[in-house]
Amino acid sequence: MVYDFGRYGKVDWNQTTGEGIMNVYTDGNKYLQSEMKERNSVGYTSASTIDQDKLIIQSFQKQTDAGQVYRTGAVPNGGGTAYKLVDGYNIFSNNCLTKCDEGLKLVGLDLIGNEYDPRKELIAMEKSYQTSNLTRTEYNQGGQINVTYTSKPVKPVKPLDLNDFIKSGKKQAKDNTTLKEPIKPLN
Repeated sequence: MVYDFGRYGKVDWNQTTGEGIMNVYTDGNKYLQSEMKERNSVGYTSASTIDQDKLIIQSFQKQTDAGQVYRTGAVPNGGGTAYKLVDGYNIFSNNCLTKCDEGLKLVGLDLIGNEYDPRKELIAMEKSYQTSNLTRTEYNQGGQINVTYTSKPVKPVKPLDLNDFIKSGKKQAKDNTTLKEPIKPLN
């Protein structure tokens, strides 16, 4: 699934506000190939679980259900359906980055913060993708893809067996509260 939000409908005289259009694509590869015919771009990615993905998809589905179909075939040479959302586009408060941030916040990630100017956000992301542990990929016009930074895999923590914990002599309860005396071994 690919969700693409922006000024794809009628735009107000000031060019900073207008209809909020969300393009929804069910084939990410076709979308990517179509976009790479038109332009260069940079993507930042983070691993997510199936449950996190479902939560984000459900949230965007609610937004498209509340809106109305704007048109199908949302990008040149691509598929997808465009939806006019209830909330309009505003470059300073409801833009492509803030819409993405809504989804990330649902799964406990807030990489963007409170800054709404998308030009500043791209600069901020470029400076912090390594410390935020995001993979950085360049998608070049014509189809070449370069992964310029790969995030470090998160190592799963092995749960400590209660008896091993007791043998270690640590003065900490299972819920991380401090104890006055060490726990005695189980018989």
